[in-house]
Amino acid sequence: MISPNSKDLSLRDLLKQLSSVLTQKRKFQLISLLILFIISSFSETLSLAVIAPYLYFLVNPQQFINYPFVRATFSFLNIESNNASILFFLTFIVIASSIISGLIRFLNLWFSNKLSFGIGSDIGCLAFKNIINKDYSYHFSTNSNHLIATISNDINIVVVNVISPIIQLFAALILVSAISFSLLILSPLPTILTIVAVIISYIFFLINSKPKLKHNSEIQSFNNRKQIKSLQDGLGYIRNIILSNNQEFFIEKYRKYDVALRNAQAQSGLLTSYTKIILEPTVISLIVISGYLMAVSGKESEIIPALGIFALGAQKILPFTQKVYEGWASSSGSTKSLSDVLELVNIQNLSFKNSQSKDFISFKFHKLELKDISFNYKKNIKVLEDITLEINAGECIGIIGKTGSGKSTLIDILNTLLHPSNGEFFVNNENLHLSQNKNKKLAFRKIISHIPQNIYLSDDSIASNIALGIPKSDIDYKRMEFAINTSEAKNFIDKLPNRLDTHIGERGIQLSGGEKQRIGIARALYFKSQILILDEATNSLDVSTESKVIKKILSLPQSPTLIMIAHRLNTLKNCDFIYEIKNGRIVRKFSGKDFISN
Repeated sequence: MISPNSKDLSLRDLLKQLSSVLTQKRKFQLISLLILFIISSFSETLSLAVIAPYLYFLVNPQQFINYPFVRATFSFLNIESNNASILFFLTFIVIASSIISGLIRFLNLWFSNKLSFGIGSDIGCLAFKNIINKDYSYHFSTNSNHLIATISNDINIVVVNVISPIIQLFAALILVSAISFSLLILSPLPTILTIVAVIISYIFFLINSKPKLKHNSEIQSFNNRKQIKSLQDGLGYIRNIILSNNQEFFIEKYRKYDVALRNAQAQSGLLTSYTKIILEPTVISLIVISGYLMAVSGKESEIIPALGIFALGAQKILPFTQKVYEGWASSSGSTKSLSDVLELVNIQNLSFKNSQSKDFISFKFHKLELKDISFNYKKNIKVLEDITLEINAGECIGIIGKTGSGKSTLIDILNTLLHPSNGEFFVNNENLHLSQNKNKKLAFRKIISHIPQNIYLSDDSIASNIALGIPKSDIDYKRMEFAINTSEAKNFIDKLPNRLDTHIGERGIQLSGGEKQRIGIARALYFKSQILILDEATNSLDVSTESKVIKKILSLPQSPTLIMIAHRLNTLKNCDFIYEIKNGRIVRKFSGKDFISN
């Protein structure tokens, strides 16, 4: 679990936490990739080593042939010791080693990318799983913009700017070490000068870039969240924006955050890449200086082979050296995103996982009791106080009260989405909030359907919206026909071009408010819920349709228990009991007849 100060942790600490969430499969793949990196370093070293005899032969063929080791080698390989045969053989070896090295590098790149994005997928799925399994109280107090930005954007940043560069950093470190060792043997003077210059340069770059990269990481994370919020606000208020002709306000708001985000990204990109521009002329200068020093020391015959080998080695080593720096710089510039992702990945999850126990399958509701229930929001804001009530199976219960009196909070306690601060919650004479009754609590949730005033519908078919969470192949259409008949949805569904297969647009934009509410009621009836909670769920229906729906539900052979929040007198006329809530307390209890007569 990440500590409260996780956002202040160093990159090293964050990477340690990231490694701790990797699966055994991914860790095995990383070890396999490390072995591939080592093989690749050998192939790169070999491709560089075979250049030395090739260049020495081109400069002085006769002297090369006269080396005893060379004569013995070609004799063993049964190759004629003439210039043409030796040149052909050396050319073939150089080309073959280069091709093999390139193929291994390609395999390296393919495996690295596949593993990086595979780890990203694991992290994304784990983060979403953790979020969707959190208690309702977590979602009640957490900004959805933050969650959306982390899942949709920060995980991509972590994959592209942290995981992939860090993997490439380790690959580059191994390759740079192997090639540098070879160059020290084959061309020591320019290699020593270059190593010293590169180390000093990168130390300067690291010290200079680190605070700026961290600052830019925070700027990017902040503005990305604000950008997403501006986008959601603009699309969410689109009806009001068009009517008020207020587009410019939202455009400027979006532009403000977008410009700040892009400027930070541009600066981070420069800090990550500018080292290459500085180092390339530095290395060229060092090659020239090395040639000059060798010339004045009387080693003219060694200049061309030594500098040729070093130039080729530098051409190989510079991109890998840059990758080492880029891996660090890119990761350092994304620490805020990495920290936010790890918070979701390592989030403490107290929710219960789905259970298939007997309690879960065979639960039958008989009675619900609240005893002296209180609920405080953020520990010090009292929302409900000393709530005591009893609901029996098959009853129709009404809840009334002014806006802000605590009705919706009471509903969320009745359906166990919120945990009361004090008091006891009994279902079938068992306290559901005791730890030993967690499966019964899940079972109780399973038999409840909550139909709010504003029904959330996805951009999918009517059938998929009613049978929420059920694969299309498993939908029971006989049960669905029963649900749409009972909810008075059949008439308008039959008029649609594709009936139950009609797509209804984002948030059901192609349906009216009353049609959405009937889809919501049909969803509850499809799942044969034993308890239906209607939270202003019929206020968009006309009085006649509302009355038909309620009567049909109450006349079902196994009538569900109804709990209704409503303001219409007509909606509550069939209730057995009605509770009035005022300032978080139950102030009166009516029978249905007494309520109507008063």
